[in-house]
Amino acid sequence: WVCAYANNQWRAAAEVGDDPSESSFRRAIDKAEGTVTVLDEAAATYTRIWCSYEIFVSLTARHGGAKHLYDVYTVRADGKAVGITDGCALLDDRYVSPVSGKAAREAGFPNGLLARALEINVDTAEASVEADRVHILNAIAGAGDLNATPPTTHAGYERINRMLHGRFAYSSFASNTNPRDEAERLLAAMRDSGMSEMDFFRQGLQGEDATTFAAALRSGMPRDLRRLRLVVDSCGEAMWPGVAQAVGDLHELEDLALDLYCTQPAGAAAAAEFGATLGSLRHVRKLDLCFYDCRLGDEGAERIISAVAKLLALTDLVLNLHGNLLSDATAAHLAKTIRALPALQKVSLGADENVSITPAGRSTLKGLQGELAARQPPVDVEVLV
Repeated sequence: WVCAYANNQWRAAAEVGDDPSESSFRRAIDKAEGTVTVLDEAAATYTRIWCSYEIFVSLTARHGGAKHLYDVYTVRADGKAVGITDGCALLDDRYVSPVSGKAAREAGFPNGLLARALEINVDTAEASVEADRVHILNAIAGAGDLNATPPTTHAGYERINRMLHGRFAYSSFASNTNPRDEAERLLAAMRDSGMSEMDFFRQGLQGEDATTFAAALRSGMPRDLRRLRLVVDSCGEAMWPGVAQAVGDLHELEDLALDLYCTQPAGAAAAAEFGATLGSLRHVRKLDLCFYDCRLGDEGAERIISAVAKLLALTDLVLNLHGNLLSDATAAHLAKTIRALPALQKVSLGADENVSITPAGRSTLKGLQGELAARQPPVDVEVLV
């Protein structure tokens, strides 16, 4: 449904009506799964009041509990399309991690356009028909009389401004294209965006760079975030306490995926801090932890398993321990922890021949598979050891 072609322009007033919520634009959004904004180099879309209204509806709409998706596309200087998508796109699956694919793809979004998007103000948007501007601003403000003079400032205007500014700031930070002199402004916009889901990827950060990224992440993520996917690949040991502190502020998280591929902690103390943070996230229902070749050590693994035991709301658990040491006692602790999770519906445990695990430990985890699968209702179990 392309809005520019969907109305009879010879009877536009009748097609649109006085109430924006009854317009063909709104009805189309209600039927669609998502909205795509196509921007020119001047971001002119965001200066038009009808476009601002459609984006307002798109960013606040829900369909049977599912959010309405909102993507933004433009054309690069080389003539190729590039977009900021609401979550990962299908082509991001070409990468080992779709989160890294999204970051790489969105890095091509023009910086100048991102900067202009941060100047968006819905309350100054224009309309060809003044009555449309009045009706829409009143609709966003929740006014009872759509024909009244709209307020010059309103929390509703600020909300949509924050949501749009935050969306672009998030993309800039997530794709690692944010200019350093704009860092504080971008992080503030992210934090105030009202976004409920975020994905981040970084690779190879060491020392101060790792510390700086983790601190920025902590500063920029909304405190009421519901879903987080974070991939840090082959980074320095400073990433562990940094990630622990950043995630520890997110007490409303329900879905958490952390991939610390080849990012090794500085001993058991770092793993203990990470575990303490993880165990405090009592609303998490879906948890995906990848510690591939992190070399946690037996004590580090114990700390993290103890943290998982506190997450009584867990329904889905993925735990990748490739390349880590597991003693018989730790394998038994892991099996006991998983067995005791009351809401668990699905679990996947991953390890391979590189894991130092004895036949007894392997047998313990394999036995868990049959035990949980025999429950009523059965737990969907995959144990790869």
